[in-house]
Amino acid sequence: MKPLPLRASLPFYILPAALMALMVYWAVPALDAAGFPLFWAFMLCFGGGLGLLGLAAIIFAAFDRAPGQNLVQRLWLAPLRLPDIAVGVAAGLAGLWAYMELQFLFPLMIELMPWPGPEWLYRFRGEGTMLDVPLPGAWWVLAVYAVFFLANVVGEELWWRGYLLPRQQAALGRWAWLPHGVLWCGFHVFFFWDLVALLPIALMLSFVAQWRRSVWTGIAAHGVLNCMAFGFLWSAISSAPAGG
Repeated sequence: MKPLPLRASLPFYILPAALMALMVYWAVPALDAAGFPLFWAFMLCFGGGLGLLGLAAIIFAAFDRAPGQNLVQRLWLAPLRLPDIAVGVAAGLAGLWAYMELQFLFPLMIELMPWPGPEWLYRFRGEGTMLDVPLPGAWWVLAVYAVFFLANVVGEELWWRGYLLPRQQAALGRWAWLPHGVLWCGFHVFFFWDLVALLPIALMLSFVAQWRRSVWTGIAAHGVLNCMAFGFLWSAISSAPAGG
């Protein structure tokens, strides 16, 4: 495995951030303007972009293995240990608490934002809707979102904690988690308003993943952070339609 110094790491963050910015600010709006359903535009563009990160991690790692090391070991997917998942869940819960506590900064971050957010984001969650889809009774939305959730969490974790972090650890040692976490937080620049709120979980997740040397720890922590939408969806889908 080839060590990855800090400066050489930057393109591995900048290019994915540019890809996701392209999806958020061009691809989804372009499809929406062309009459393509916003729900599917988001799922395909955003979920597809994050899924591509996971695919890239698998391909790159296949060419970056130590002698005698298989792909699962290279991506920190083996062994699967319950303590690793427990640590990840604990970190995810702590990070989720910090994220919610820092939401008071949202208006300030919006004011500081150097560019306007895309119009479609204001339609992400409405009164009984998600991305223009009426939710009451639409259980299929929950199934589609579960697939998106997996592409998001697993795709990102394979790239950040499976492929990049081991290489950065080989170059930077035990403190690799610190620049890794800061840069991963910066990757979310396409959601500028969330950068400060995401920093605690970004650092916690990076630390525990390196400590446990396990992508499963990152998947557990990341999954806890991103699971909030399931509560909203379940409540909205199981509610009676307006006027019903």
